[in-house]
Amino acid sequence: EFQENLSEAAKIYVSKATSSVNKLQHLIDELLDASKIKAGKLKFNKEKLNLTELVDLCIENSTYIYPLHQIKKELQDDIIVCGNAERLEQVLMNLINNAVKYSPNRKEIIIRAEKNESSAIVSVIDYGIGMVKSDQELIFERFYRANGHESTMPGLGMGLYISSEIIKEHNGEIHVRSKLNEGSVF
Repeated sequence: EFQENLSEAAKIYVSKATSSVNKLQHLIDELLDASKIKAGKLKFNKEKLNLTELVDLCIENSTYIYPLHQIKKELQDDIIVCGNAERLEQVLMNLINNAVKYSPNRKEIIIRAEKNESSAIVSVIDYGIGMVKSDQELIFERFYRANGHESTMPGLGMGLYISSEIIKEHNGEIHVRSKLNEGSVF
């Protein structure tokens, strides 16, 4: 209602302000999560859920957020896990956001979900800037930013730390395989 009577310039200010508030909220949420992890209090309920459907939903959301990227899916049907849907979605969206952020030139991302005898495996594959071995060993640590990105990429360097703690809390593991200038698989 209120926005309809605004000038174009004012509408732009409002949308920029909203965007800034959202970014700030995201940073605050990350800090709160990190402090909960440090205090050993990042606990959440887990229940049976369809991981395939959850991954599919994240991909659908991502196609709206990142219309310039081709996000391809390779999903095995009906992978059932015990977990927290909201937290698993948080991890997956973080991995997709990173894949987009670090793939400025190659716009294709593949998201795969499969299962073996004992595990569900979700992979986010990009063909972006990749990273060197020394970064791969430290990437899941708190506040760690891969070399050369401190100044150019926004954020606190906590997304992967929080993601890895969420996955640990699910009795899972998170890994990366990457080659400089060839891309990464998380």
